[in-house]
Amino acid sequence: MLEDGRGIPQNAREADRMFTLAADQGLGVAQHRLGIVYKEGCGVVQSDDAAARWYKEAAEQGYAEAQRDLGTLYKNGDGVAQSDVKAAKWTMKAAEQGIVDAQDDMGLMHEHGRGVAQSDVEAFRWYKKAADNGLASAQLNLGKLFGAGRAVKQSYEERARWFMNAADQGDAEAQIHLSILFENGCGVIQSDTEAVRWYKMAANNNIAEAQINLGGFYLNGRGVAQSDVQAAQWYKKAADQGHPMAQYSLGQAFEMGVGVARSMAEAMRWYKKAADQGYVNAHRRIGCFSLSTWD
Repeated sequence: MLEDGRGIPQNAREADRMFTLAADQGLGVAQHRLGIVYKEGCGVVQSDDAAARWYKEAAEQGYAEAQRDLGTLYKNGDGVAQSDVKAAKWTMKAAEQGIVDAQDDMGLMHEHGRGVAQSDVEAFRWYKKAADNGLASAQLNLGKLFGAGRAVKQSYEERARWFMNAADQGDAEAQIHLSILFENGCGVIQSDTEAVRWYKMAANNNIAEAQINLGGFYLNGRGVAQSDVQAAQWYKKAADQGHPMAQYSLGQAFEMGVGVARSMAEAMRWYKKAADQGYVNAHRRIGCFSLSTWD
């Protein structure tokens, strides 16, 4: 109540003092909360070392959330010497107690062999636990395993189902994967309308690849009313994020005056941005003109 000001004036310092008293008496929940306070620098000088110390006190008492957070510190080397093995040890303890994001992390560790022996079977097992508990990132990862046929019989339908579950929760990566599936009719009935719907969701989450793909749908009138203006606007959003293909496409729009006012100077500017990232077509386009031909 002191910390969030419910019923009494908010007082972070007094809350921290009381957390410290409780933590010193061995209360796991207080030790973990004090670790968070130091990790975030809330009312105290930020200290990963102090966060690690309090997380460890709570983790050794079996406090699951502290075990997860201590595993994260070891994974990143924050306040402790980086150790994939210790990260896996503490993350596993949390996962076995049902901490859902720790289960997903164990899936990643087994999939990539970080701190544990690489095992697609174990990766699948942990992803499935977290996915069944509704964690979007785990549902996305599980869908990828179904698509690749790793540790499970390949199923494009199951891949689409798990991507859909994650996408419905707002996972932007799942949304763009699902868009591609609808665009190509892979594991789902092909639908430009559905592809556009999911591309829009991902695009509105600032995913550059979704923005350029959505621009292409508007340019060609697939699943939406054809609109050169909308196409150019989505290309611009992706180009502003540094996507080289979008920069090249925007350059073409300015060169030809499609959806924007024609401007050879703007076309050259965007072609150069794409070329600077090694986009071959942009190099070729620039090479087609001498500087004297540009306004």
